[in-house]
Amino acid sequence: MRLGVYLGWLTELTGSALPAVVCHVINNALFTMLTALWGTLDEIREDIRRYADAGLTELFLEGNFTLADQPIDRALGVMEQLAPR
Repeated sequence: MRLGVYLGWLTELTGSALPAVVCHVINNALFTMLTALWGTLDEIREDIRRYADAGLTELFLEGNFTLADQPIDRALGVMEQLAPR
């Protein structure tokens, strides 16, 4: 919804829909690439569950995410905020 408001504002500001279309294409391309590379948040959460069941959660997070020396619990908390159950 915020993107739509921003793109509407951009269209009004510039008097043309072209900048909004370009921003929308960039947004869609970015999320398509991220999903292709790392999967959806639900898929990532399921991978964490599988690793947790095997006792390897820290190994998964260390290999796939870098949160500037934050503890693993912080990484799990961030993921929970992004994709609540």
